[in-house]
Amino acid sequence: MLETLWNSRINVIAVILFAIGLVTLLLHHNLFKKILGLNIMDTASCLLLTSMGYIKGRTAPIIVDGVTPPMTLPPAKPPPGPRWPLKMT
Repeated sequence: MLETLWNSRINVIAVILFAIGLVTLLLHHNLFKKILGLNIMDTASCLLLTSMGYIKGRTAPIIVDGVTPPMTLPPAKPPPGPRWPLKMT
């Protein structure tokens, strides 16, 4: 169990931060402290989302040696049916 916690330590830290923010939000009556609790919860959720998206052994798609051409899409086909403006008869 400790090995599992250690392997997902970033997720555990995010959950602990979220819990701290939630307790701060619920127990304090001061508006500044409530906003601080919301900020801690927001930071925890961003940390959790970024840690879930990390893939071991991968690198960021940053171009170092040259510039690749922008991705181009084929032209869209016009939808079937009448063209505008419609002629009224």
